Amino acid sequence: MKSITSCIMKAGKALSKGDSDAIKEIYASYTSGGLAGPEAADRAVSDYIEVLEQQYKEILQDAVAAGANPALSGEGGLMYAQGSDTQQLSKDLSIVDLLYGADTLPTSRKTTTRELARILTDRARKLNRGKPFAAHTARNKEVLAETIAIEVAAAMQKTGHAGNWYSSVLRDAVSIAGEMHPEINSDVNARTAFLFALAITSNGAAVTDNTLHAELVYSE
Repeated sequence: MKSITSCIMKAGKALSKGDSDAIKEIYASYTSGGLAGPEAADRAVSDYIEVLEQQYKEILQDAVAAGANPALSGEGGLMYAQGSDTQQLSKDLSIVDLLYGADTLPTSRKTTTRELARILTDRARKLNRGKPFAAHTARNKEVLAETIAIEVAAAMQKTGHAGNWYSSVLRDAVSIAGEMHPEINSDVNARTAFLFALAITSNGAAVTDNTLHAELVYSE
């Protein structure tokens, strides 16, 4: 198995510095404790995956704190507790109803990204007395944070949401890689190398691109 440093270098811009440093720090803690390199790398990747999964859980908890109640989700979408003015404003500002409900925007097949951005901006201004949410005020920060939390919580209620990436999709990717490289199914070092390549090339990449990048890194 190649060293973690060489794998990170091969990943290039696909891996952020923060992710790279985090993986290397976990790996170093295991090797300093006497764990062999391959096993240390395997555990480092697994631990970092758990960190990412925990982040998803915390986002969901923030959404619940903002008023979303995932336990009451259904065809009508997430239900929200009656709360402060910012909670109601955040719910109205979110695009949950546009994505999953009956609300629609005045768009057409020829609507460009810029036009869609303008429509959403105008919609936000109407909710904020004609002003954008650009000012760095405590209220605006709270509204935007709650809006993001509400949208993430709604998305995570849908089948195939991003929170499943490091569970079902990861297993599928490893299974496919095992067919291309049979040693991944029987050699712990080979499996660790591929898992590491998959983890460090995942930042900002679509599932298919991530798998292709990981295969390239592993093959080299």
